[in-house]
Amino acid sequence: MNLVIVNAELGRPEASVAAADRLLTDVRKKDSEFTHDGCAITEFHISSTRKSEKPNKTYTLVKPGDGRKIDMAIPSVLAHEAAGDVTAADEWPALVGPQLVHIF
Repeated sequence: MNLVIVNAELGRPEASVAAADRLLTDVRKKDSEFTHDGCAITEFHISSTRKSEKPNKTYTLVKPGDGRKIDMAIPSVLAHEAAGDVTAADEWPALVGPQLVHIF
């Protein structure tokens, strides 16, 4: 099993908003190559996520208010950002067998 370790820079609202915007852009692109594993929970959480605008041109990801969960939205943004970083650095390992990705 290959182990890929990615350092996720957290705690900066502007960077977090930019990462969420990149995921949204890639998901909505007409010719997008974006795929996911088909997890129904993740799909439901992503579709439930809403933006709450802030005065500093950032936003917070929030629940729609009817009790739906959005827990899987954040790891989806992080995983997409990590995949983009690995692609930009051309550091994808040769994939052989099952994969484990650890984001910290």
